[in-house]
Amino acid sequence: MKFGMNPSPYYRSKRSTTQIMIELLIGLCVIWTCGIVYYFTTGVGNGISAIVNPLIAMVVAVVTEALFMLPKHIKEKGSFKDLIFKLINSYGYITGLILALLLPVATSIYAVIISTVFAVAVGKMLFGGFGHNIFNPAVLGRIFAQTAFLSQMKYDTEISVGATITTEMGNAGWALEVAGKEGYSLLDILLGNYRGTLGETFTIVIIVVGIILMIRQVIDWRAPLFYVGTIFVSTLLMGLLGGYGIDS
Repeated sequence: MKFGMNPSPYYRSKRSTTQIMIELLIGLCVIWTCGIVYYFTTGVGNGISAIVNPLIAMVVAVVTEALFMLPKHIKEKGSFKDLIFKLINSYGYITGLILALLLPVATSIYAVIISTVFAVAVGKMLFGGFGHNIFNPAVLGRIFAQTAFLSQMKYDTEISVGATITTEMGNAGWALEVAGKEGYSLLDILLGNYRGTLGETFTIVIIVVGIILMIRQVIDWRAPLFYVGTIFVSTLLMGLLGGYGIDS
């Protein structure tokens, strides 16, 4: 008697891993679509980059995984159909899309390709692939890009990476005052109407998508709750200690 075993993860759920990942992909595509719409309003070049960079990242991610899987696949004399099935269920294209959403919209294609290869190869496949990686590959790729390709990361096709509203707000004691000086209103901040990464646009949509994914148990509600809560409490305490009121 032979027993079949599916690949990890082995978390028990009424839904399959594929169903969960499809819902995650749909949520990411909604955010991506919002980013495309916003950046086309800032310039055709930005809009094209918003479309092309994620597509390139997804293709490179899948190709990188295929190169890692190929030697074992050839040794086992598997069919081309089996390889495609493995690639689909490894979800490298989702890693590529997340990484692209974490990068400034006009990041050079060269930087996108190298960062994606690093994310998938080092952050995922060297640990055994999907379900075995100890780091988030997309976040690791973003850190690598920030370290290695800072000069090639652009928030606009004409403007190099530099101080943005989010970085300025992070360095300031009064976020709304800084936003006002930069010409942004509170509505702009809520809508994500400012220079940032591709996935930062339309903040309200991101929040709604996040809540839906938490309700659907695609993501664990505790991680974002404690992350946002920690930032809120920390900035509140720093503001009070700095002499600013709660309304600041």
